Amino acid sequence: MSPAPPQAQQTMNKCIHSNIKVASLNMKGHFHEGNNKWLHINQQMRDDHLAILALQETHLDETQAASLNDTFIDTLHIITSTDPDHPLARGVAIALNKCLVKMHEEKLNILNIYAPNDPSENQWFWETIHDNIINLPQPDMLLGNFNIVEDSID
Repeated sequence: MSPAPPQAQQTMNKCIHSNIKVASLNMKGHFHEGNNKWLHINQQMRDDHLAILALQETHLDETQAASLNDTFIDTLHIITSTDPDHPLARGVAIALNKCLVKMHEEKLNILNIYAPNDPSENQWFWETIHDNIINLPQPDMLLGNFNIVEDSID
């Protein structure tokens, strides 16, 4: 077998770069004035070419998340995590734009945070994250609502 011509060799060694848009949003619940915010999120992700959207205060349980995945079967994949003590009052989710993100064997570890805004709870939360992060895969991305404020009213 003869070596590749110089032009072909140069093409094979090119470094290919790709970009994705990632965002974070505190939903403050999934309804606004009777309208389901997920319809707007689906449209916004498509219009703005967002690949990944980290969401906080989703107020979703597993059944609602499954229903959303059925509704947006061609456009979004929603992964949710709820507070077991308050499943419909808190929670985070990650929405993946299926047109831009392809599911395959490579992994991207995303840590989506919704920290409490009460200063003492916030401190406990971050200490717990710090103590337990060693047991988790190292995140490639950290997104969320960190609620780091001087006064809980903020």
